[in-house]
Order: sequence, then structure tokens, then C-alpha cells
Amino acid sequence: MNDTACAGHCFNICVRKPCCAMICDDKRKMTREGAGTPEAGTMPEEVRTMVQIKLCGLRHMEDIRIVNRAMPEFAGFILAKGRRRTVSPEQMADLASGLRPGIRKVGVFLDQDPEWICSLARQGLMDVIQLHGREDDSVIRMLQERTGKMVVKAFRIDSEADAVKAQASASDMILLDHGDGGSGEAFDWSLIAPVRRAFFLAGGLNPENVRDAVRTAHPAAVDVSSGVETDGRKDEAKVMEFVRQVREMGAGWS
Repeated sequence: MNDTACAGHCFNICVRKPCCAMICDDKRKMTREGAGTPEAGTMPEEVRTMVQIKLCGLRHMEDIRIVNRAMPEFAGFILAKGRRRTVSPEQMADLASGLRPGIRKVGVFLDQDPEWICSLARQGLMDVIQLHGREDDSVIRMLQERTGKMVVKAFRIDSEADAVKAQASASDMILLDHGDGGSGEAFDWSLIAPVRRAFFLAGGLNPENVRDAVRTAHPAAVDVSSGVETDGRKDEAKVMEFVRQVREMGAGWS
């Protein structure tokens, strides 16, 4: 793992490069105080931090209005081909231009030309690059080095072996999901026990289960799309309730 990637056993999000969510400062605190390394699911209260939120699959200006009211940390746009929520780079640029300051733009890709991704990132289209395909560490490192952007790699979790693979990724953060993403289905959260680094939790999250998901899996961030939709469109009431559920948990994850 290169020096921009989040080291294992780190839990508190900080910023080391623009929009790079990493887990660093509280690891140092724990080391200084001799607290050791926490096991997954048993994180000491003092190193817990506010869970961040990503609203993904934005396609309409109405989605942007809802996001601006909800104020998640991340807004995701699907640039992968052939998905129901796919937008073009031009559409993403138009939509993202309406986001309030402080909301980080995420471009989601699936086995696409790294050179093309670099070009879009260098144009300022996105703050974060999210990869959902078979991209390996060499591609991840190339994107990190050539764009200076945070790179998130998504992993399908069907077994603990998948979690071990995710743990070793060179990406700045990992995203743990069911299937290939966008399925709207949850996976068995107990499978992520080997993970000791910051991760986005995705797959089947909604306003009704997000509190349980955070208590059980202890993610650094949660990622939602279909769980806050009605008839395929972002539902403002569901979005606001999802955000409320996460924000009310605060740093204590109660």
C-alpha cells in the first residue's frame, strides 16, 4: 500500500490531501496512550467519529435540490456505462455545478479506460474516483499519482476472503457492497470482521436499517441510492429521514 492509502487499523477520518478521507489521527492517539488496536465491532468510544454519508445515483436537478438540503459529505454520479442511473460527463458537470460548497463530487466507474478517468478528474469534474470493476492496485496507484484525487475501490463481499482482499487494497478507502453495486440488497455484515481500515458501507441501506448497519459494521461512511428512492426517483422524505437517522447517532453510534 502506498503512503496515500489508509493504513490498516485506522478509524478517524481526517484530510491529508484534498477530499481524501483517511483514518490517521486517532491511531496515533491510541498508540501514544498504549490503547492497542481495536477489534472490529469493539471500537473505543474516544476513537469513534461522525459517520459520513454518500447519496449516490444522482440524475436530475431535483436530486441536486434534495442533496443540497440534506448536506451529505459526498454526492455520487454513475459514469459507468449501461446502468439505470448512468449520466454522461456533460450531465454530471451540469448537475454537479449546482451542488452547495462542501459536498464532494464522486464519479463512479466500472472497468473503464484509466486514461479517460484521469482526463475527467484533471478537468475538475470530480473530487473522488470510485471504482466498481476489476481495477487492480496498479490502476489505483496510477489514478492516485496522476490525479491527486481520493480513490475508493468497491468490493463485493460474499465471504471473509473478500473482506481480506479489500483490506489489502491500495485505494484510499474501500467500499463494501452486495453484488456488483446498485442491487439494493444487503450482505452479511458479519463477513467484514477482517477489515481494519476505513470503509464505505453500501448495499440495501435505507432509513429503517441504517442505524443497525452502523452499530453492527462500524463504517466510516454509508452509501445509499435505491434505499431513498420511490419509483426510481430520489424521494426527499426518505433522503431526509436517512440523513436524520445517521446524524442523530452522532459520534457515539447509539
